[in-house]
Amino acid sequence: MRPAAFALSFVLLAAVGCGTTKHRASVVRGTPTAFRPRCPRITRFEQLRYVSLDQAVAAARRSVVARKTVYYQDHQYRRNNLNTPVVAALQLSSGYQVGDAALIRLATKRCGRLAAMGAWAIEFDETLSPVNSQHQIVFVVRTGNGFKVF
Repeated sequence: MRPAAFALSFVLLAAVGCGTTKHRASVVRGTPTAFRPRCPRITRFEQLRYVSLDQAVAAARRSVVARKTVYYQDHQYRRNNLNTPVVAALQLSSGYQVGDAALIRLATKRCGRLAAMGAWAIEFDETLSPVNSQHQIVFVVRTGNGFKVF
């Protein structure tokens, strides 16, 4: 193969490769409510169902605590209700309180505005972590198909 042909094929290959990478990224970013595996498929606010505090905490615990094993500093720990306690629970559709705006922004970023407005925010304390005061926030919403935790 001649050097000029090799250089031309390299340039064409690089141009095609850059174009497809840019196209894939724009397709993923172009859909603001892209369906993620953990997000509920909500198109109308009426699809949301009522959730009590006990139901929201139980669904969040099933997702975060149940049968989960974490590793910190070469030690294996099994999560339970004692070492991963619930610190706070807040219903985001109940009106604005202190801290609601930040939680609504976080839930909207994860799964969209409709899911955020019908969700409960449940905050867990990571007592197993060597880093002090680490918290994990999950959002619980109930649709016709059951509970979704995101």
